[in-house]
Amino acid sequence: MLAQLISTCEVVLFCDSYQILLFFRGKVYHRPTNSGFNFLPTPPITFYYPIWALVDVTAPWEPPITKSSNVWPVQTSSLNPVRWRYWSRHNNAALLGMPLWNMEELMRGYVLACFSALPLVPATSFGGASSLIDLPLCSLPLQRKYNMFRKGLASRIYTSTTADPIQDEEIDAALEVLQMEAVRVAELEAAADCDKGGSGVKAVDGEVQPLPLFGTMDVVFTVLVRNATEEFGFAPSDVYDGVFDLPQTKELHTSKVKELTYSKLMTLSSRFSTNRLLDDPSDRVVAVQPCKFLSHRDRWTIGFKSPRIAREVVGSMLSLEHHYLQDTYHLLHNISASSDMTRAIFKAIVHRVLSGNDALQSIAMISDGDTPPTFSTPDTPQSTATGSDGSTPPPHPAPPYKRTKNVIDIDLLRDLRSMTSDSNRYYIPSSGTNPLFDSFTVTFDPSKCAAVVSVFRISTSPIQGGSVDEYPLVRKIIARARELLNCPLEQETHISVKYILVCPEDKLRHQWTMPDGWNENNKHNNQIGDAFCMRVPSHYTTKRPAAD
Repeated sequence: MLAQLISTCEVVLFCDSYQILLFFRGKVYHRPTNSGFNFLPTPPITFYYPIWALVDVTAPWEPPITKSSNVWPVQTSSLNPVRWRYWSRHNNAALLGMPLWNMEELMRGYVLACFSALPLVPATSFGGASSLIDLPLCSLPLQRKYNMFRKGLASRIYTSTTADPIQDEEIDAALEVLQMEAVRVAELEAAADCDKGGSGVKAVDGEVQPLPLFGTMDVVFTVLVRNATEEFGFAPSDVYDGVFDLPQTKELHTSKVKELTYSKLMTLSSRFSTNRLLDDPSDRVVAVQPCKFLSHRDRWTIGFKSPRIAREVVGSMLSLEHHYLQDTYHLLHNISASSDMTRAIFKAIVHRVLSGNDALQSIAMISDGDTPPTFSTPDTPQSTATGSDGSTPPPHPAPPYKRTKNVIDIDLLRDLRSMTSDSNRYYIPSSGTNPLFDSFTVTFDPSKCAAVVSVFRISTSPIQGGSVDEYPLVRKIIARARELLNCPLEQETHISVKYILVCPEDKLRHQWTMPDGWNENNKHNNQIGDAFCMRVPSHYTTKRPAAD
């Protein structure tokens, strides 16, 4: 915003915790922050044109804004009202939020955030003394490592460069990300080749090099930025740390996730709902997003920062007893700001149920017959059973939990050696965002040379979609199941796919629209299948009654 205002020749103030900078007619003037804004000239009564004041005060006190300040203040701040309550009340300030950056903005950010491009601009004190200050060309984060990192990474990818390859832990981590992207692309190509009657030779670890795939460094950084968003979310500081220093950033976030115990998770949302405060380690685990409420005031939602962080939290919750998950789900469900976190805890509940002894009944969803199809639950959802007198019996408690399936974390982008012919396995993908499904099982019937692949989509939302990028993963599971059956050449192998939507017992109509590519590349490993819905009984998500 500062860069935009300067580029349009606006008079603008920038205030941090220590000094106020005034940008005026190509020069920069400065004064201490505690001197306030009252030094500015008073405009004529017939014309009101306040000066833009961009405030970024990090100390636990408010900026020096009073009723007499001739400024148009815009303060960046956490939602902690200590930072802005006084001047907001006296100036009737709007409270609006800026959403997290998207991929396009993140890509622009890393290119323009080159520290070596900063000029030194003369700054004149309001008292007369001169000095030099660093003035960024733009308001984007400054990445000191960009030039060196880019040079080192290029020396490792493109062997034709004259520079000697640079060995560095951060560059090694980036190369591993590129390697996995190369494997993913190779899997897509192998699936298409197999459908055309080719051998479908797949890329395996160590055989694919980034060089043929990533023609330019712009493509390389696009892959690295996208990976960082999947790992750490869309907060710019997290994303750029995840590009230029992936090992340390991942270690830091992982340690903070481990610190988020059940009790801390229970208090996190309630505290945020009450006073909009987030404490360490919350800032590394969750992110706040604005949503429209009134013209001058937004509401706020809170959710886990990234798919990976959500999976790690869900994984840590799998060891908890059902009643802890019940309490957590109930708390989050009743705080509208925590809807994203509610979905994550619901997934933990479902993973326990699907891998346990209490089998859920499924109902067939209805296809609209389009390509790709949209599956819907029946217009009249299954209702709770009623007694002979028409009354609804009280909810029965969940049965004592007993795990009947081994829970297996599986990396679908690598080979599937961890997938075996044991039908008592429940697989949870550990890589990628997997927006089409959250888990799967494979039930083998060697006597009939058959298998059923069940992929589960777990969600609290009534509307579902998916990504075409996940179809190759479904076909990969089918191919592995075919390999494990190892049927005689003269015997036909029958492998079917079930798409199962798991949702709360909310009696809403749920829809699941399959992504494009439904009937493509499936000549040998057919991904087309029927859809079903499982509703999780309320006794898994309803808060337990207080003990007498």
